[in-house]
Amino acid sequence: MCLRVSGITWGLILLGSLIDLVKKFGFLSFRNVRDVKRLEADMLDVWLGSYKLFVVRARFVDGVRMEGDTEVNKSKNKEGATSSKAAMEPPHEVHANPNMGGMASCGGNNGRSYRDMFLNKNNADTQQTVLKIDDNIEGFKDWHKVTLCARVKDFNMLSSLNSLLKKNWDSMVEIKYGGGFNVMLVFVTEEDCNSFMEKKDLWVDWFEIVEKWVGQMFKFERITWLKIYGIPICLALDQVYEAVGNRYGVVIQPASVSNDDKDLSYGYIGVLCSRQSRVDDRLTISWRGTSIKVWVNEDVREWVPD
Repeated sequence: MCLRVSGITWGLILLGSLIDLVKKFGFLSFRNVRDVKRLEADMLDVWLGSYKLFVVRARFVDGVRMEGDTEVNKSKNKEGATSSKAAMEPPHEVHANPNMGGMASCGGNNGRSYRDMFLNKNNADTQQTVLKIDDNIEGFKDWHKVTLCARVKDFNMLSSLNSLLKKNWDSMVEIKYGGGFNVMLVFVTEEDCNSFMEKKDLWVDWFEIVEKWVGQMFKFERITWLKIYGIPICLALDQVYEAVGNRYGVVIQPASVSNDDKDLSYGYIGVLCSRQSRVDDRLTISWRGTSIKVWVNEDVREWVPD
């Protein structure tokens, strides 16, 4: 099929296998259009074998609403739809669905946008699922009287907390990691727990806050380790890797690039972040008028402090 009217065909995408045969559809784009109205008129009389194509201008482009149908478009499409040589379902109204990122969606396909149909993505995929848990369920209730929850001040303190406790606290205590900078200290007795909390001079340099744990939840955060590829050697400096890492959270462990490094093809940094999804990102940095492609990939190996 060739559509070369009032301009030069720029791209044609036919999406036939995504929905049933009666509802095949596609996208057609032109460049260097000399007469938009004539282009619309010419496309209203295009046949594919015994099937008349129903052609309308896109109502949304990159999420921006375009001009509505012209009068000639409205009247001729209405007339052409009733005189089709083959039995065809009447076209469904095309409208904007704010839940689909501003893309035009077809009401006859359960509100799915053309983009979602192209990606074979259901509405259920974009809706958040809520799983109700019985309110009577609660774990580790026997810890309430013997446990403190705390937040360390920095990454170095988190890494050295075990050795600090062994050196400065005589009684037995077990560290439970809660993600990010959050920890729980589980003591053997309630007396030990209360005694440690009262000795603020002992832990004031270690923790930002210490409180009794009675089942409260931590704010979600985690430490992620990122590999950053694509930084040229002339820019392979800690401040450059930190600038990239700060897009995802707070850099808590720098790349520590030195003259002794053998491999300068990537940087490795630690970031404190609150995002739940893994990092696998491509971005562009600009330096002296040059655009540089960078790939940021998360190390998927599990990490817990020593």
